[in-house]
Amino acid sequence: MSKIAILFPAFVREYCGKEAEFVNFNLPDFKSKLKLATEITGSDLTGFDFETNNFLRDELKSQYISYLFSCELADLINHSPLYINMTAGYSMGIYAMYYYTGSISFEEGLLIIKKAYESVLQVIPAKIFGMGNIIGLDETDVIALMNDEEAEVINMNGSHNFVISGKIFAIRNILERAKSEGAIHTRMLPVGCPYHSKFIRDSADSFGKFINSLDVKTAKIPVISCIDQNEITDPAGVRKGIIDNLFSHLNWQNTIVKMHGNGVNLYYECGAGESLTKLNKFIPGDHKTIRFYQTDKLLTS
Repeated sequence: MSKIAILFPAFVREYCGKEAEFVNFNLPDFKSKLKLATEITGSDLTGFDFETNNFLRDELKSQYISYLFSCELADLINHSPLYINMTAGYSMGIYAMYYYTGSISFEEGLLIIKKAYESVLQVIPAKIFGMGNIIGLDETDVIALMNDEEAEVINMNGSHNFVISGKIFAIRNILERAKSEGAIHTRMLPVGCPYHSKFIRDSADSFGKFINSLDVKTAKIPVISCIDQNEITDPAGVRKGIIDNLFSHLNWQNTIVKMHGNGVNLYYECGAGESLTKLNKFIPGDHKTIRFYQTDKLLTS
C-alpha cells in the first residue's frame, strides 16, 4: 500500500481560481478564523476576498491568508480517518505544517509569521531585496551566474528549476544573463524579503529567542526537512527547523526524492494554489500529487 505525505506550500500570491468555491462548501469556519486572526495579529483580515485577492500587494497579510487556508485544510484531514505517513513544508509553509503536526497552536503560527516578518525587516533596508526564478538551466550553469555576492541560489525545485534571493539589482542582472544563456523562463517573484539567504542571517537572534520561548510539542508524524532532508519529530528539532528555515538554503527536489525513497507515492498539497503540484511533476519518481480541490480523491484513496 502506498504511503501518503501532506505538503504545505509557501505563502501563495497566485490563486488557481477554485479557492472561493472550496471555502464556501468545505471550510465553513474560514471567515471566523479571519476574525480571530485579526484579533491575534492586529492586522485587519476580515475584508479578504479570494475572487479579487485584494491583499496581493500586502506581503504580510498574504502570508496570514495562506497560513489560514492551509490550517483549515489541515483540520479537514485531521478529522478524517486518513492515515498520513509524513509531511514537509515548502519555505514558510512549515508554520502550517507544524500546526498540522500539533507542534504549535494556531495562534502561535500566526505570531511566528508576524515575528519572522518583523525580524527580517529589522536587519535589511526596505525595497532593495527580492527573489527570482530561473527555469531551463542546470545547476552548474545557474551557479556560474552567481559571479558576485549580492545574490545566491536558495532553492532547487527541480534539476532545471532554481530560486535565487538577494538584492534586486543583482537578481535582475542574473535573470537577464540566464536568458542569454538559454533559460526557458525567468521572472522576479512577488516577494520583498530575501528569505533563505545570508542577507537575513542576523534576524536569527531575535527570531530564535521568540521561537525558543514557545511551548513546542513533539510532531505527531515525521517531518522531512527541506534543508537537509533529515526526519524531525522532537521539540528541539522543531524549534531548530523553524529558526534555520528563515535563512537557510532549501532543496525541494531532494525532499520529494527522500520521501519517495521512504515509500511515498501519493502527495496532497495542503494549501491554496497548485504550485507544489506543478513542481512535483518534474521530480523523478512514480508519484502523484493531489490539489486541495481534489480532497475527495485523497479521502477515498
